[in-house]
Amino acid sequence: MDAKHRTALLIRGFSDALPLVPGVVAFDLVYGVAARAVNPSPAETAGMSAIVHAGSSQFAALGNCRGPAVLLGHGRVAVTMVR
Repeated sequence: MDAKHRTALLIRGFSDALPLVPGVVAFDLVYGVAARAVNPSPAETAGMSAIVHAGSSQFAALGNCRGPAVLLGHGRVAVTMVR
């Protein structure tokens, strides 16, 4: 596959995904507002959105973002994802 064909496929993929953008942006805004109540750092909030982006599990994980439970929560997620 030549570079011109790959570029055309990449552009087509981006254009095919454009209808999903409003829903993703709306979800991330709602998650950001909910995360402000728990008060994680902006890097943690952005990291969770970039890495997990799994709907309700992000909101459920916000409950684990307080105190020492953070490490336990992150450990459980890491073990689950490795399996």
